Amino acid sequence: MGARSTIVPLLLAGIAAAGLARADTPGAFPHLEAWPASLALAGTTEALGEGIEAALQNPAGMLHPPARGAAFSHSSLFEGGLVRHQAAALCWTRHESGAVYDRGRFAERRGAIRSAYALGITNLSGDLPGAETYGELQISLSYARRVPHGLRSGFRIRYAQARSSVDGTGGDGIAFDLGLEGTLLGCRAGGVARALFSEIRWDRSLDGPVPRGFDLGLSRPLPFDLTLFAGAALRDAGEPRRIALAAEWSRPGLPLRLRVGPAWRDTGGEAGTELSAGVGLEAGAFAADYGMRTHPSGLGEIHRFGLRAALP
Repeated sequence: MGARSTIVPLLLAGIAAAGLARADTPGAFPHLEAWPASLALAGTTEALGEGIEAALQNPAGMLHPPARGAAFSHSSLFEGGLVRHQAAALCWTRHESGAVYDRGRFAERRGAIRSAYALGITNLSGDLPGAETYGELQISLSYARRVPHGLRSGFRIRYAQARSSVDGTGGDGIAFDLGLEGTLLGCRAGGVARALFSEIRWDRSLDGPVPRGFDLGLSRPLPFDLTLFAGAALRDAGEPRRIALAAEWSRPGLPLRLRVGPAWRDTGGEAGTELSAGVGLEAGAFAADYGMRTHPSGLGEIHRFGLRAALP
């Protein structure tokens, strides 16, 4: 195993150890898949997001195209539409530059993505018994850059705010995420530590950190236009722990992507199997996605719709 193949698992292990440190504020600011493709692939791409959508996943993935543009998604969680989740991202990149000599003159040519920047917003809202409401808003700034040994790194800082109409309680603060991506044994490998550092100022002196977690993912192309994904979501403070496999079919020249993925999850009090599936359609710079997931507790299915527009 070469030096490059050795450094990737060591760095991912370091992020995991930091990300799984004990947190003390269960329930608040849960991590939810922001995009339909990730939901349809059983969450395996949370550590392997690409382009615009990586702004709310592993920020290191913003160095993959399409990384210039905007994306939006909406989800109705469980039956009845009582809980809703929206996500939006705007991403911009800087490229390596060079010059080519063509027809008697030099022309600038855009090279590989050197760095990427993104603004992300998520909003979670729910209706509580007795006409009460609860909401969580998160605004994030992300940055990604190539680093030595063929690795890509990224970080994200989030402002998080929670408000409830029950006694007017709430809190706000910041959280810091760190992501890394590279190649391991011929597979694309990624890891992201969420809320590596955080501090939330709650009303009534209930200060504490955001629950921490770590996502790990691997992907590898297969014959017959398939890509295989494997992922693990390791969290504390009562958030789901998930192990999943997923596959995506896409043929060059066709605008269609088919996705499916089973997952096993354990919330600490209950365990079960989830099934995810979805479809994506692409037309030039535009894409539309749909993803769904069953819930082992019988709370109904999760559905998410999303749109993406890429810029040159």
